[in-house]
Amino acid sequence: LSSSAAATEVGRASLYPVDMPELPEVEAARQLLLTHCLGARFTTVQALTDEIVLDGCTPSELEASLTGATLKDVHRKGKHLWFELDQRPWPLFHFGMTGSFAVEGEAGVAYKSFSVDTTQWPPRFHKVTMELDNGKRVAFTDSRRFARIRLRNEPATSLPISELGFDPLLNLPSFEEFYSKLKRRKAPIKAVLLDQSFAAGVGNWVADEVLYQARVHPKSTASELSLEQAEHIRMQLGEVVRIAVQANADSNNFPDTWLFHHRWGKVPGSLSGHPIEYMTVGGRTTAVIPAVQKLKAENSKQIDSKATAKASKVPKTKPESVKQIHKKPVEAKDETKAKLSNSKTRTTKRELLVVSPEPQTKIKRSKANKTQTPSRAKSAGESDRKNPTMRVTRSTSRAC
Repeated sequence: LSSSAAATEVGRASLYPVDMPELPEVEAARQLLLTHCLGARFTTVQALTDEIVLDGCTPSELEASLTGATLKDVHRKGKHLWFELDQRPWPLFHFGMTGSFAVEGEAGVAYKSFSVDTTQWPPRFHKVTMELDNGKRVAFTDSRRFARIRLRNEPATSLPISELGFDPLLNLPSFEEFYSKLKRRKAPIKAVLLDQSFAAGVGNWVADEVLYQARVHPKSTASELSLEQAEHIRMQLGEVVRIAVQANADSNNFPDTWLFHHRWGKVPGSLSGHPIEYMTVGGRTTAVIPAVQKLKAENSKQIDSKATAKASKVPKTKPESVKQIHKKPVEAKDETKAKLSNSKTRTTKRELLVVSPEPQTKIKRSKANKTQTPSRAKSAGESDRKNPTMRVTRSTSRAC
């Protein structure tokens, strides 16, 4: 590219969201190292202090593991890459969002949103630089510090490699196994593909491309996919990864029919005459073409009902308690009437005023005494007049 064309490419790339290294990009880095470093011995190693990128090891420990060692092989699983040396431990690299290997004077891995300038040495944002006895100089760079460098005696059987799922390029499972894995997942298929414990190395653009080529909507529930849909996803997963790796992760060599060329930056566009829509699935921006990626009515209803339920959530009232509040005075009144009708004891004016639910209504002594026999009423009245103290005591105890 000319300087003006290169500037245009950089300007265009800055409009894109960060394109994390996915399986094809990490595999391209592996091939770069195999081409220029295999069989060579590390003579000088310099690691910068970075407590975030260097995970569980110090710069001096990383330098000691590499210095004097011969590179026997470079391995990869998913988005992780590690050196096989003639001495242990071995360095294990995870690229994060902007991790990359660079070989001085050699074209690096092509990324959609960033590039490493190998004409100046050491390159910007380098974390480790290595010199080999074949004259080559290598650097691992990371501008955003999401990459990780670890030391492991057995990387393939240690964390985090041991928790990864199948690698679509190295060991794509049989259809029976793949379908069985999907049936156990209740999440949207896009979220399942992004889960590294399911499929190691699949990132955002690979997942979108696979689902578009398979004509499956990203929000489709994984466990509800048909046999035909599952087979299309499995086939396209292997195919998309294989083609991207064969192109050395250079998007200029990707097929023109791929969604990859149109999905970036949420820019309105179309593919084969069908408009592209954007949504969030699995926490990631997702490009979808509804005209060919149909969402089943059941899935659509489930999504709509969940959204409606969330939007309509209000504090629940307790109508029962309200009814009980209104019933209490009535129940009290009824109980009072029952007590008055069933009572066989003498009732005085003061007692009625205390018990009655309607204190405004005064009950005359004469009417109250009608319920008693004349002799008993008379004797009680005389007894009270003869003994005022007893009258006060009796009235007070009854009122209490």
